[in-house]
Order: sequence, then structure tokens, then C-alpha cells
Amino acid sequence: MGEYILGLDIGGTNIRIGAVDKESEVHYFEKVYQKTVFTNSKSVDNLIEFISNYISKYQLTGQVVAIAIAVPATISKDCTTVLQAPSLPGFDNLNLLAPLEEYFGIKVFLLKDVWTAALYDIHKYHLNTGGLIAACYVGTGIGNVFLYNGEIYKGKNGVSGELGHIPIPESKLACGCGNIGCIENYAGGKYLAKYCQHSKIDIETVFSSMPKEDIDNYINYIAIAIATEINILDPDSVLLGGGVLNMEGFPYELLKEKIYQHTRKPFPNDNLNLVFVSDDSTKGVVGAAMYARKMGV
Repeated sequence: MGEYILGLDIGGTNIRIGAVDKESEVHYFEKVYQKTVFTNSKSVDNLIEFISNYISKYQLTGQVVAIAIAVPATISKDCTTVLQAPSLPGFDNLNLLAPLEEYFGIKVFLLKDVWTAALYDIHKYHLNTGGLIAACYVGTGIGNVFLYNGEIYKGKNGVSGELGHIPIPESKLACGCGNIGCIENYAGGKYLAKYCQHSKIDIETVFSSMPKEDIDNYINYIAIAIATEINILDPDSVLLGGGVLNMEGFPYELLKEKIYQHTRKPFPNDNLNLVFVSDDSTKGVVGAAMYARKMGV
């Protein structure tokens, strides 16, 4: 009988779940449409039912030693409570740990989805964890985290790394965070979706259909956000990934060119280590389990 950490990656559209063994191999992986799980306002009850059904389906009772849950949200510094989750209705100010630990009787971990991605990619790409690593994932918004000597920097309130919320002067666009004019309104997947809807372009082929000037403007906003962090932190390595960067035809060379354009000369510009990463389907599940192992499970 094996021992597993149950990894859950709860996204704005889908939930990914799997049983991760001590070698970080995933078993019984599933991808489920999020709205089929959260069918009403009782988010905790819905989650408990989903996890219970999964454990029962694969006969994992007694084999799951911990549960690690990644969410696209800000969470409290003690990692017990979802503070704000624009893409997860009913999750704001929600303590997940207490009711889940009480119900399942095992250790439960709550973490930001971007943490799981970074831990997974650092392992996959064999990066030296000494020094500072910054990770930027462009998806619906801009996910961001930085690690110093292998440890996630959370900040005073637990909400560090909100790179997508750099304000753009003169912008009047409302952001899901409650502010006006955040850069991820121009540099994330939400912008692409709106652009495609307005232009009647298939989002799957947007980078081959978009006029060059529009591509330049869009990529420039992404580069500004990333270069801002590079100029502030002077990191040893910068991980670059996410759903947008892994779309068909994404102009990697243009993004690199514009990042170098906006970084300070001569340094850090002349000594950047940019690492483009793939968007593996099990990344969030394995990364969540890695976090639990890192915390002593």
C-alpha cells in the first residue's frame, strides 16, 4: 500500500487533481470542469464532497497522508484562509484548512497556484535554489512569486508578488482586485479574450492573426511588468511561463527583445538568465505535493 499526497490545482475554469507519490509521480490524474464541483455557495462542502468521492473512487482510504490545495488567489500569511479570489465565487475570506482538517483528519496545506508552478519548474529545470529566483506566469492574469535561497517570500500580509497590479497611468479599466488601471488588464489572457471577441478572431490562432502593431503593444505590456521586477530584484534566474506564453505562435523572441529593452543597462540587463518553461498539465498537482513535502510531510 503506497502513501500519497493529494494535490489539487483549483483554477478559474478547471480543477486538476492527482495522488502524488514520494518520487513526485502522479497517479489517477483527473481534470474536472470547476463549475461541476462548486455547484452552490457552500464552497467548503462542495470541496469536501469532491475530495471524498475521489478518494473513494480510487480506493485511497488510509493512503492519503496529506492534502495540498493550490488556488488562484491571495491567501493569508499563515496559509489558512483565502483572502480574495476573483475567479472563484464564494471563496473570499474563506478558511479552508480548519474544516478540511477536521473532516479528513490529516494535514491540509493551502497555497497560491503560482507557488506550485515555481516549485515544479525549479525542480524540472534543475535551477540552483541559492540566491533569488523570480517566476512570472502569464495566464488569465499575471502570476508571480519569488524565492530566496529556496524559500517563498510571502511579504508582511502574505500577498507579495502581485505583479499584475502595477498601475498604468491614465487607464480607467476596472480590475478584479478592486483597483483601477492594473497592468494585467493589458498583459493577461483576459485582454486577449476581449480582443478576440471584439475582432472576431479565434483565440487559438490569435498570434498569427493579430496585426503586428497590436502584437507589439501587447507583448510590450508583458515585458514592462517582467522588466520592472527584474530591475527591482536583480534575480539570479527568471522563470517565464503560463498559458499565454505557451499558446501557439507566441512570439518568444519579441518578448525577450522587449524585456532587454526595458531592463537597466549595463546590469541587470547584461547578465539575465531567462528560462522559458512549458505548461505541463500536472504542474500544479505535483507542485502542490512538493510544497507539502517541503513543509515536512
